[in-house]
Amino acid sequence: MRLNFGYRIALLVLYLLSRVVYAQMPGAEPIVVSDEKQVIKGQCYYVHVVKKGQTVYAITRSYGMKEYDAVVNKDIHFLGIGDTVWLPCNKRPAEIKGVMPQREVVAPVDKSEVADPIGKPKVVEPIRSVEPKPQAERIAMPKVSKSVVSAEPEVKPSAPERQAKLFPANRKHERSVAAAVSDSAVANGVSIYKERVNDQEIVVSVMVPLRLSAMSMISSPIASDKVQGSSYEFIQFYEGVLLAAEQLASQGVRVKLNVVDVSVNQADKVQELFVSHHVEQSDFIIALLPKDVFATVAQLAKSHRVPIVNPISTRASIVDDNPYVYKCMPSAASKVRALLRCAAKEAAGKHVVIVHSGAQREKALIEEAKTLLQTEFKQLAYTVFDWSQSGSFQSVLTKHPGCAVLSLYNQGSPKSNRIYVGQMLNKATSEKQHMPVLMTLDDWVSQYSDIDYGQLQLLRYHTCDVPVTTYLSRCKSFVDVFAERFKTDPVGDYALMAYDVMMYFGKGCYQEGVAFWGNPTPVKESEAIHRYHFERTAEGAGFEDTNPQVYRLKDYEFDVVL
Repeated sequence: MRLNFGYRIALLVLYLLSRVVYAQMPGAEPIVVSDEKQVIKGQCYYVHVVKKGQTVYAITRSYGMKEYDAVVNKDIHFLGIGDTVWLPCNKRPAEIKGVMPQREVVAPVDKSEVADPIGKPKVVEPIRSVEPKPQAERIAMPKVSKSVVSAEPEVKPSAPERQAKLFPANRKHERSVAAAVSDSAVANGVSIYKERVNDQEIVVSVMVPLRLSAMSMISSPIASDKVQGSSYEFIQFYEGVLLAAEQLASQGVRVKLNVVDVSVNQADKVQELFVSHHVEQSDFIIALLPKDVFATVAQLAKSHRVPIVNPISTRASIVDDNPYVYKCMPSAASKVRALLRCAAKEAAGKHVVIVHSGAQREKALIEEAKTLLQTEFKQLAYTVFDWSQSGSFQSVLTKHPGCAVLSLYNQGSPKSNRIYVGQMLNKATSEKQHMPVLMTLDDWVSQYSDIDYGQLQLLRYHTCDVPVTTYLSRCKSFVDVFAERFKTDPVGDYALMAYDVMMYFGKGCYQEGVAFWGNPTPVKESEAIHRYHFERTAEGAGFEDTNPQVYRLKDYEFDVVL
């Protein structure tokens, strides 16, 4: 049998495959270590054929290996009877200690689910942790514990004390359904949202273009960086969902994940996947999809009254005329409001200078900023400055010492924008006596690797959209746990974004049921790193997060100030 994908990608597929079930299933056949070998691309492998109830974790431990050593030529769901697991011969120790002992599962697993076909929802079972031995902390801050601990003779500590600090025990909200469901969520006295699929668990469909069908092409050296990068990010998004599902399971929240690989763009094909994977039977959908594909899925979700969460789109139109859409990415207008709120606190001169390039694309935001300054922020005077005109920006700063500079400049050309950034920093920092506070919608630090941090610090730089896993120290615990779980660091914010969405909506749906969808703000103890605040944008429309976080660069580190 040919292995038509690279070792590194196969390793990732293994983790997707082995997402929740690690120990032997109750009633499983004992694992007999095989001596059958197969040479594939010059590498020698032991060939193990899966028997009833056997899992990747139990199989690899029986061979004296780790689960990430194995190669599985299959998609992301559980192993089935008759599937093959290849284990590299050079990883096998001289002595095999035999079949690993089974760990005790809190709730019995339905054995019929072990070999189910792809697409059927799977149970994330809560697993009882083995009491660990104390171990010194690597960092002096709380960290997330994995919900499953190794079953090897010498158990590595999972530090439940750290888990208790970062993830408090699940507590019910004391909130009535009548008070929670807003007027816009009710039609003829009846909620437009469906009750939970069942009371014992939440069912979540994750629709994402994992591109597993193109795995051999993606791992090929001739594959484009764009294809490889996007697929890796999408896989990490799934892993973030998985990490959250495991964390919820450790808190007693049962989760069924229905993962749908949406690697097609045709509307009819997307509809077939929606139907064949029974997505309509979900409590909610998490969809990381291209524009047109998401539009199709959102309409299907609306027709079946299933809430659908979009974690990444910045387009305000996705919530129009669809009360089941939840948009997690704040709009540009929300960012302007948040930055003006900071300007009211930070600007000593109580004056805001709005800088733009004169481009058509900026006009709507300029008008939004002016409207806000004339209504919500009347205490702030303002000046609108066109950088493309011949007027002196230096004279504006001199006239309004200690003002806030809100830069909306976007010429549409990376080269022109970079020239402007350099000029802005030089002119703003030349005002020695009363330097302005600089504020931007987009993070200049991540956009321009050669930017002068010293100048930004002098200007008390504020921005939105900081890649939090890169810059925020409070995300270090998440990065550490992700790296330990999946043997690689998160790239960008896809994994953390998925974790946040799953923790927030999963906890809210489980705790409050139908009431949550009519009023999804706030969710206490959601453990999401981002502080969501959802509001319905218009009558009959969906919800949008209106709480963009604002970050300030201080001591060469970003920290949340709003």
